[in-house]
Amino acid sequence: MNVKIAELRHRIKIQRRESARDDTGAFILETRDLIEVWAKIEPLKSRDLFQANDIWPGTDHRIITRYFQEVEQGTIITWNDKTFEVTHVTDEDYKHQWLEIMCKEITTPHS
Repeated sequence: MNVKIAELRHRIKIQRRESARDDTGAFILETRDLIEVWAKIEPLKSRDLFQANDIWPGTDHRIITRYFQEVEQGTIITWNDKTFEVTHVTDEDYKHQWLEIMCKEITTPHS
């Protein structure tokens, strides 16, 4: 993967959903912040979009960032007013340098 540091111009927050109990003892899903990193976010274009959706339905964005071990399928990424759910992660050649994160934009209820 040939990425220039200057291309990492989007500040993203990587989050994980975890189950917890509320005051009544019922299970709820909470989102916990893991780390903020610089990334390159790009919407998938036609051919890439069709190929990605054949394998990971709903995938519509690619995010490139430095390697971070905690990113996995289902991880949540937020950037500005957008929220993404990770559908697939690739650590090219297992070098632990870069991650290619395939994800789908999701809508979240406004508070």
